[in-house]
Amino acid sequence: MKEAESIELIFGVELVPVFAGNNAYGGMVKDIREKYKQQGIEFPIVNLRDDLRLMTKQYQVLINKEIVFDGEVGEITDKTMEEMIAKVSAAFGDYYNAHIG
Repeated sequence: MKEAESIELIFGVELVPVFAGNNAYGGMVKDIREKYKQQGIEFPIVNLRDDLRLMTKQYQVLINKEIVFDGEVGEITDKTMEEMIAKVSAAFGDYYNAHIG
């Protein structure tokens, strides 16, 4: 059984302002963590970081240092962070079902 010990959301430089100074991020992750907790699943801390090697609007979700999602944002809107965090949750669910559950 392979535990999900770490989750990283890495992103290109144009996506930095989506997270910089945005207080909604913590609440979104808290909601996801509570959803999984109700199912008896521990959702790890999500580490955020930018990466200059990525295209400017590209982002990746890594679980245990393995890329489990690789995508790109078309247009940055006020829903971009919410959509990216939803991808983190979905990627975690897929990973959990394939490796742990």
